[in-house]
Amino acid sequence: MKSISLVLIAALCSASAADAGSLHTRVYRGNTTFTVPNLASTATEFEFTVVGGGGGGGCPSSSFPSGGGAGAAGMVVFKGFNPADVITITIGTGGAGGNSSNASGQPGTGTYLVWNGLTIAEADGGGGGSVAGSPGAGGAFSTPLYTGLTRNAYLDYVAENGTDIAYPISLAGGGNSVGHAGSSGSPNGVNGGGGLLCSSGGDGGHGGLGLVIVRWYS
Repeated sequence: MKSISLVLIAALCSASAADAGSLHTRVYRGNTTFTVPNLASTATEFEFTVVGGGGGGGCPSSSFPSGGGAGAAGMVVFKGFNPADVITITIGTGGAGGNSSNASGQPGTGTYLVWNGLTIAEADGGGGGSVAGSPGAGGAFSTPLYTGLTRNAYLDYVAENGTDIAYPISLAGGGNSVGHAGSSGSPNGVNGGGGLLCSSGGDGGHGGLGLVIVRWYS
């Protein structure tokens, strides 16, 4: 499982938006908008961490159970926004786990940032664990090169695929660098992690909800 950075730990532990000196952090877990502050300029850099919803764990009756894939996770830094510009944030939902009567897990949905009518960052949802026994695929992170903004940094955290019972050391769904997969005793994914495959007659775990973290200095 990939480790989470200290910066992201600090951001994810914030119960609400918090400012620390000249560093500003906002954490969003539901559909909303972010308005560029009036004190910002076109030279202000905004860092966006974007995570899609995780896939649910699957429950096949005649093949190996299979965990859900993690939602995509990545980071991108843009500058060029004008004060009062509005960025629409759509948060991806986690996929439901398959029930114990032989059902695939549902895929997670994507998280999107839209500015000026253009999607500037997208984190796809993770795939659901298949009733055929195939683990869900991790989602893909993308951002276009030409947005009318300046892209100063880009990092794809590479979401993991789910696992299956053929690998007894790891029965979880897939994880990413921001959240973690469902596991024994805690079957649902967190922050885009994939749901645990079903076991002992129970349902598969649900995929974790996506999120967006915005940071900037002023």
